[in-house]
Amino acid sequence: MGEHGNGHEGGEHGGGEHHGPLGLMGHIAHYVGAGAHALHHPAVHHALEHAGKFGHAVAGPLGKALPYVGAVAGTAQAGIEGYEAYEAFKQGGAHSDKAWEKVGGSVLGGAGAALSFTPYGAALGLGELAVDGLGALSGKVLGEDASFNSAQVVGGAIRGMVGDKSLGWQAGSAVSNALGGGFWGNAAGVATGAVTNAVAAPVNALNTVGGGIVNWVGNALDSTPGKQDYWGQGLNAVGGAISSGAGAVGRGLGRAANWVGSLF
Repeated sequence: MGEHGNGHEGGEHGGGEHHGPLGLMGHIAHYVGAGAHALHHPAVHHALEHAGKFGHAVAGPLGKALPYVGAVAGTAQAGIEGYEAYEAFKQGGAHSDKAWEKVGGSVLGGAGAALSFTPYGAALGLGELAVDGLGALSGKVLGEDASFNSAQVVGGAIRGMVGDKSLGWQAGSAVSNALGGGFWGNAAGVATGAVTNAVAAPVNALNTVGGGIVNWVGNALDSTPGKQDYWGQGLNAVGGAISSGAGAVGRGLGRAANWVGSLF
């Protein structure tokens, strides 16, 4: 496990994200899958049937075909965004914002494919479209840095619960580094991280939700271009202050002990 930190690569923050051919295909698959699942929702299906002759004529065949469309689109999204996550991790390391967003997109695609023939697939599709719409509206009203999408939300949750923003990652990295890395050092780090995250899951959840809200508000209020990790910066500042305070206390106690020792 690598060193833990809160740094972000600057190239991922400025302006809108540019997608290559694979990225474009992944986004198309995302919206096709989410739309297919959403249209298969019983309420939407019922509305189509009662929207007129055309709606009634297409509602039945469309409802039967959509689960298959959702399954294919979800599988494609999972594979494409999974590969892009791998490439982003390879280039930007474990702290890559783009990589974790792609992880979120891949998980959503896989979940959509798996749930495409159940009522939960429709709920997932509606949820994705709602979050994407809310994030786009936030970006329009509050500025581009306040925008977000469903892949970022899911990727951020995974990152905070088991990824590089989790307590387990920090603990595992410390153990791995203390043992000098290598197979056994990394294995011990992974095991330590897994146990820590299992025990500290409520803390990770609060940290993830709190951090997401703080960062969203901070980016909405800050006119500086580029998304910033205000939560991580705050935690670093608090940790630095605690470390400095503890160091000062330790030095004071050491001087006191030396003074007492000089009396005898």
